[in-house]
Parts: sequence; C-alpha cells; structure tokens
Amino acid sequence: MFFRAILAGEGETKIPMIIGLVGTVLNIILDPIFIFLLDYGVDGAAIATVLSQAAMIVMYFFVIFVMKKTFLSFNLNHFRYSPDILRMIFVVGIPSSLSMLIMSFGQAVMNKILINYSSESVAAYQIVSRIDMLLFMPCLGIAIALTTIVGMFFGAKEFSKLVWVVKYGISRAVIITAINVAILFLAAEKILPIFSSNQEVLSVGITYLKIIVLIYPAVAVSVICARICQALGKGMPLLVVTTIRVLIITAPLSFYFYLIGKPVVWVWYSQVLAILIAAFISFLFMRFYFKKFGIVGTVSSS
Repeated sequence: MFFRAILAGEGETKIPMIIGLVGTVLNIILDPIFIFLLDYGVDGAAIATVLSQAAMIVMYFFVIFVMKKTFLSFNLNHFRYSPDILRMIFVVGIPSSLSMLIMSFGQAVMNKILINYSSESVAAYQIVSRIDMLLFMPCLGIAIALTTIVGMFFGAKEFSKLVWVVKYGISRAVIITAINVAILFLAAEKILPIFSSNQEVLSVGITYLKIIVLIYPAVAVSVICARICQALGKGMPLLVVTTIRVLIITAPLSFYFYLIGKPVVWVWYSQVLAILIAAFISFLFMRFYFKKFGIVGTVSSS
C-alpha cells in the first residue's frame, strides 16, 4: 500500500493496477492448489493470500528500486527525521484510518440489527453491498485521481485549474453513477438471482437495491468531496462525515425503526437519509476549505 501510494501520488496508476491484477490472478490460481490439491483447507487460502501478497511486494521493489519508475530516490544516507512531515501524515492518515474502522464497525452493527428481522435480510444486505463495490469502482478511481491532481494544483497554487478539475471530476462521477443506477434499477431482478436462489433473499435484496441505488450519485459527491479535502491536507472531514453517517444517523435510526416494529424497508430509508446528509456536509466542508484557502475567489473570477 505504501509503494502503491507513492506511485499514485506521482500520477502513475497503471503500474499499481497491473501489479494488483497479477497478485489477484495469482491468488485465484494458488487457492485451489493449496485448498484442494495439497489439502490444506482453510489454511491453504491463507497461504495463497500470503504468497500472492509477497509476490506483489517483490514486483513493487523491482519497479521502484531496479527499474526506478518513481521520481523519488530511496537513500538512507539522505534520510532526515522531520516531525513536521510526520505530523502532516498523521493529520491526514489517522482520520482516514478511523473512518475505515467506523465503517467496518457499522457493517457489524447493521448485521446485528438485520438479524433481528431475518437471516435473509442479512444475506440480502451483504449481496447488495458487494454489488456496491462494482458500482463505485469508477467513482473511486476518479476520487483517487482527484486526490493526486488537486494536491498538485493546490501546491502549485494553480487554483483555476484546481477548480476546473474538481468540477470535471464531480460531474463525470455523477454522470457515470447515474448511468450505472439506471442499469442496476432496471436489471435488479436479473442480477440478484446470480448470487442467491432463496426467494426471500431475492425479494428483500431487490427492494433494497432499487431503493439504495437511487441515492448513489450523492455517495459519489460525498466520496469525492472528502478526497478533495484530503488533497488539501485536511483529513478530519472524512472522519466527521463517516461518524455522522454511520454512528449518528444510520445505526441509531435503523435500531429505532426495529424497536417500533417498522419493516426492514425502513432500515434502507435510514441509509438513504444518512447518505443525503453526508453528501451535503461533505460538500460544505469542501466549500469551507476552498474559501479558507482563497480558492473560491478564483472560481468567481474565472
């Protein structure tokens, strides 16, 4: 992850993609070998994962230290401890890490709430969550790219270019997400049966998918605005927004709806409300820092 971040920070995303693809394919090949052929069972899956990750590390070392595909040169003789640089890393990194922890905790809480309805509700929730990942790959790619480009323009004080690329990134992410939303909404009855044949799981999952996808463009805005704040050196907005969305709105509201006897669809409504509020707050954070750093003034002048 460290080496991948270095290359991505320099705008090189193709090499990490290839290395990640090779590692994933290697893991897929090694899994059946260690699990079934060598009869290691679950341990075999772990061994395959370790070996594929080790192969990826070797590839990164080769690319960075042998091929020298990065602008950085790693020479320990030139290393100087800098508390200011370390502090900057922690300011952005710690909130991001905590937000990931909160999201994982939120998943566990949602499973705990949904199991009170039925095991089928949990299964439907997990299936749709996996489909989420496919839907957001393009938006996540745009958000990661914007982190690098916005950070570069911000450091160079090229604010007019910064504003243009932010507008371009957000608009394209919303367009791509809207197209994916239309496809998923219309094809929900065809997609869900791929993952389960249980009729109750399909019924709950199709309803959930058709409700939650309608709000996905707001998720794209939320993710990108938070990433832009990170590019400006501000990591707290992501943590604040994640905390509000998961711990303050979604989890308590979902549990309240369960306590008062509302059907599971009201849990999906609580997620919709949380996502809308999170997107709005993320956008406000971005606008706040734009004003703070004088970027908004450039917007009006351009």
